[in-house]
Amino acid sequence: MNLAARAADLRGNEFQHARAWRYAVDSLTDPDIVSVSVEDREGGAFDDIVVRRVSAPNLYEQAKSSNYGNTIIDQEWLFTKRTEGGKSPLQHFFRTWQEVRERGESAQFNLVTNRGYDSTNRILGQARDQWDSRIVASRLEGGTNTANGRALKEWAEHLDIDRTVLLAFLADLRLVTTPDMADIYRDIAQAQKNAGLRGDPQSVTVGVAVVREWVMTGRRPVPRDEIASDVLTANLVDVTADVRLVVHGIDRLQGVPAAVELDFIDLYVGDSPQDRRELRAPGLWESDVLPRMRAVGTRVEGYGVNGLRIEGWMRLPMWFAIGRVFPRVRNWRLSTTQNGEDWILKSIGVVDPAVVTDEDGFGGTDLAVVIEISNGVELAVRQWIEAGSASINRLLVLQPDQGPSQTAVPDAGWLMAWVDGARGEILARTGAAPHVHLFMSTPAAAALALGHQWNLMPATTVYEWLPQSRSYVPTLTTS
Repeated sequence: MNLAARAADLRGNEFQHARAWRYAVDSLTDPDIVSVSVEDREGGAFDDIVVRRVSAPNLYEQAKSSNYGNTIIDQEWLFTKRTEGGKSPLQHFFRTWQEVRERGESAQFNLVTNRGYDSTNRILGQARDQWDSRIVASRLEGGTNTANGRALKEWAEHLDIDRTVLLAFLADLRLVTTPDMADIYRDIAQAQKNAGLRGDPQSVTVGVAVVREWVMTGRRPVPRDEIASDVLTANLVDVTADVRLVVHGIDRLQGVPAAVELDFIDLYVGDSPQDRRELRAPGLWESDVLPRMRAVGTRVEGYGVNGLRIEGWMRLPMWFAIGRVFPRVRNWRLSTTQNGEDWILKSIGVVDPAVVTDEDGFGGTDLAVVIEISNGVELAVRQWIEAGSASINRLLVLQPDQGPSQTAVPDAGWLMAWVDGARGEILARTGAAPHVHLFMSTPAAAALALGHQWNLMPATTVYEWLPQSRSYVPTLTTS
């Protein structure tokens, strides 16, 4: 039984729309993607899908599908003109490549298909790298009388160009083959899960229908923020799962891209993670870091989600800042990884901290709070007070009952209970203090938890320790 022509057309459309939807899903975790466009006016012969990017080359893609496995892309198909006086597919492809290059645009061109390519052809077969679908120029070396030379000459004559220009064109061309549609759908489902969306088969169908609606209504290109809006409208967000937020603070976290990512590395002084302790200007906390964190909160709340899984390489003040931007009083549910384990910051009661120092009479007005969970740092803070770095009246130092150590925190439940107890001790001493100065030696999760619980406190400045100068410097100030 042969499929009707209409059925073949529908399969071809589904192939194209599924490819476009995968790029749309990728845009939710890849901030380099600016927009996704289907049937793009500027795409020429590669107009099926156009993915525009911030820094990476833009992607132009022509999708060709077949219903059965007896159709291949060979030189005859590429060279055959569909109408008398018209151009062949290869001539159309080359002309589009020229036009994009003339615009000064960096781009990659994909001919993507579920068909096979002619393995006997020197260019389509021998020179095609199965790893990344590119055409390897070194596999086409040889004089004009070699098989490679004759193949290149045929293509160059068909395009009316010289060999050098042909090789430049081939360098930007990718001959991509895809798995069957069932595998494509499974791949999309996993990509949707990685982006914080539902990953059931029905949700993939709904996503592909979103792209179909773009085509029907002529929406192109579709910017990244509009894709996110379409996802919400289509009810594709998995509201039962936490949105994964990766923060690249002092170093970049490698691995699977997250639904939301923040990158602050370039804001720091220093060329290595060990050196990155101070921002290039203190005002960057207010002008850049905190606004970008708050924008994430607005975006995630728009998804109808209140759970965040936070990962990344950061200094303690930034962990505290995230907790402060996503406080428990706004019903945020935070989790992170500590010592390879998943920790959900959920309160289970109160554990009273050990108050090892509660001393006033320093002559100022403010309260200095020292949280010692990992190491004892009271002496360094006293030296900071004696240097007159701020107007301090009272010093409060809190520890676990067993004292600070690298193993002082047994689990997330205990940590949140201890933080609740510490918050109570601090609040009890803030009545006459217009400002709190916070010093921490804690695990990352503890700094996150402190910020998450830092409610009803006076304005608070958080400090970072500089080993080289053996001193503390202020970072962010919260209100």
